[in-house]
Amino acid sequence: MKVFHVLLFTIVFSAFGCLQQQYNIPKSTNNEEGKIQEKSPVNFQQEEGSTIINQTYSTSLEQTTDGLYLFKRYYPTTNVVTHWESYADKSMKILHGKYIRRYDNGNLWYEGEYQNNKASGKWKYYNVAAKHSESEGNYNADVKVGTWVSYYNNTQKQAEYIYNDAGQLDGTYTIWDESGEVTSVSIYADGKKLKSRDSNLNKPTLQMERMPIFGEYCGYMQDYRAAKQCSDKAVLAFIYENMDYPDFARINGIEGSATVSFIIDKIGNITEIEVLNGVCDEMKKECIRLIESFPNWSPALRNGKPVSVQLRLPIEFELK
Repeated sequence: MKVFHVLLFTIVFSAFGCLQQQYNIPKSTNNEEGKIQEKSPVNFQQEEGSTIINQTYSTSLEQTTDGLYLFKRYYPTTNVVTHWESYADKSMKILHGKYIRRYDNGNLWYEGEYQNNKASGKWKYYNVAAKHSESEGNYNADVKVGTWVSYYNNTQKQAEYIYNDAGQLDGTYTIWDESGEVTSVSIYADGKKLKSRDSNLNKPTLQMERMPIFGEYCGYMQDYRAAKQCSDKAVLAFIYENMDYPDFARINGIEGSATVSFIIDKIGNITEIEVLNGVCDEMKKECIRLIESFPNWSPALRNGKPVSVQLRLPIEFELK
């Protein structure tokens, strides 16, 4: 089965942040009286010479010898440090210095640096199942600049594209298939496509005319942009209405953003659910339950035909 991999992390995460301003996550209805917070199984790793500022069940904050504040989040049952974030301030509002994320399996997810809350310099993004890069390039004050490359593996390119200093596509955009043959070349100037050439029209491209849409009403909308906005809101509403914050996580003060990968197949069914970052075992189980409870989606379309697409969805667990 041919599956097209699409990352919707930024779009969905931003929309979910808006939802959190309006609603509280539903609290568990179970009686929690008499339940005692458990001792953390985490083996906290303190940097040499640093001073511990705070520790929770699965996080720590320490001030390092260079005056920065280092936040770490651990996956409790495995001791994997999934978040490594450096801040200029104790209140953790100004990201500054090294920033690393890892999948629950311990493999790198992405890494780079921040300067005064803005991504700067070289950033790399990695495949969940292997340690090879998926894409890499440079940021300047949160803006993608210069040449960016995505890969099938460490050496085989999938795409190469160039951004100008304003973060707009500018120059040649080349796509290769898995055999190393060029499938398309496009020319951009200041973010606008000037021309495009497909070298083999019989081979699939990475572009979709319509991504999967959630929500029965949204799926009937003809305008794709409106349907996508409707779908994003419907996804967030579904999560809000159906989430059951795990008692264990609530009692132990565990919160954070989980990320789930799954495939929407050609008939809109959800398959191959995988929690890439689950915060803790109980939240991971809740993520799987939530995704399994989704009704069917309207499938993605490419060249007018339904195709299977892999999506990534962040799910925010926040104690109120």
